[in-house]
Amino acid sequence: MRYWSLGRVAAGGVAGVVLAGCGGGGGAAAPAVVIPTVAVSVGASASATVTSVVPTPTADVTAHDFEGAKAFVRHYVALLNRAYGTGDVAPLLALSSGDCQTCSRYVDSVERVHEAGGHFTSFAMVLKDVAAPGGAPTGFQDISVVADHAALAYRLPGGNERVVDQPVVGSSSIFRLVRLDAGWQVAEVIDADGSL
Repeated sequence: MRYWSLGRVAAGGVAGVVLAGCGGGGGAAAPAVVIPTVAVSVGASASATVTSVVPTPTADVTAHDFEGAKAFVRHYVALLNRAYGTGDVAPLLALSSGDCQTCSRYVDSVERVHEAGGHFTSFAMVLKDVAAPGGAPTGFQDISVVADHAALAYRLPGGNERVVDQPVVGSSSIFRLVRLDAGWQVAEVIDADGSL
């Protein structure tokens, strides 16, 4: 999974970007889940359009079982894509642990570009496989994700588009969830190689 994080946005419109990618792998095949995003092309993946409406989960994202945890991750990714498109990180923050470093990087990259008056011109995580590997759910649950990522690009006022990462097909990661009274929360997102 890529970690989209802008290091800084200077007044002149210069941004430093820190990104990491990872390779494929994982789990039984499932139908592709297309998450609302701006029109992008990731190999043969579909695209959709972002709206200002907060996505509604299609399943019970609070259920204390594997299906609830998988539905939660699908919903979280929909909120992530929406945050990149709109700049609204509040729904994403509500479902992220304060200790989640990756979640903080997502939020920082969105806020820095949008607060500088810019916008992302290309972004998307298209889920290909979401699996809850083995064992009974406890206070923590790991969810294995395989996703395609569009190129990550943004534009600041008066500037040219800046592509900061190329498309990735078949990226693998683990969403580590923590179970709270009200439902799940993302505790961390771990790259296939174990890095945060």
